Amino acid sequence: MAVQKLLESLRLLLRLYRELIDLGWKKKDQVIGNRLNDLTETLAKESRVLKQLAEAETARVQAVLAFQRELGLQENPEAKLAELAEWMTDPAGKTELLHLMDDIGRAAGELRELNERNQKLVRQALGMVEAQLDLFAGVPEEEAVYRAPTRGAAEPKRSGLFDAWA
Repeated sequence: MAVQKLLESLRLLLRLYRELIDLGWKKKDQVIGNRLNDLTETLAKESRVLKQLAEAETARVQAVLAFQRELGLQENPEAKLAELAEWMTDPAGKTELLHLMDDIGRAAGELRELNERNQKLVRQALGMVEAQLDLFAGVPEEEAVYRAPTRGAAEPKRSGLFDAWA
């Protein structure tokens, strides 16, 4: 019984990781296409999935503890899945556990790479926005006049196509 709960929790984790990967690809396309409204919606979906992932992880830990209790092992919530597979007597369950373990590892790696790529894209998009702002408003210029250190830093002035009035 505990084995089935463990396998169900791992299947759920894998499904949620794959859902996050799908959302990550959508975010990539939305950042590239500058579709901010769609991106906001995708981020909200991602937030909900992350909450479900946290709940699924809690359920996985409970399933691991139940599995260990059922076998009379010392309870360890941080037990590795490979260690648990060694204790499984059902060959089909053991095979599925090992496959799920591999699939979750690959999905986590893919998600990590996708998130890193998306972070780079967002940084590039922010750099483009900043470059366009500098193009329109001009690069901030420092004042050439001495200013006492106790008075604080002077606000940068822009001399571009558009003047900003405070």
